[in-house]
Amino acid sequence: MINLFHFAWLLGIALLAPVALPAGGAEKSPPQIRRRENFDPLLATSECFLRGAPCKTAPIITDLTVGTPLRILRFWNNSKGQSWMHVHVLSLDSKSGFSSCSQGWLDLDA
Repeated sequence: MINLFHFAWLLGIALLAPVALPAGGAEKSPPQIRRRENFDPLLATSECFLRGAPCKTAPIITDLTVGTPLRILRFWNNSKGQSWMHVHVLSLDSKSGFSSCSQGWLDLDA
């Protein structure tokens, strides 16, 4: 009878003790939520053109691929109701290995 009690007690401890261990399952503190800071860059979600001025006929500086980091400088709406975003682009130049910086306008209505 005592052996059965010791075995049941040992089995209960063996089943419940790992829950409190770090690799055992339950986490004591909730995970930290990372919020975007103002200085964190945004990423382009679609391919688009970086233009020299907020106008559809303005020359294209470069075409941006998905995942290009962007920093928003300002928003602007023209008299025709088109929305534009002035951005600062920081991307790695594959030829030289150095980063190149450029600024331009993105058409938000496209």
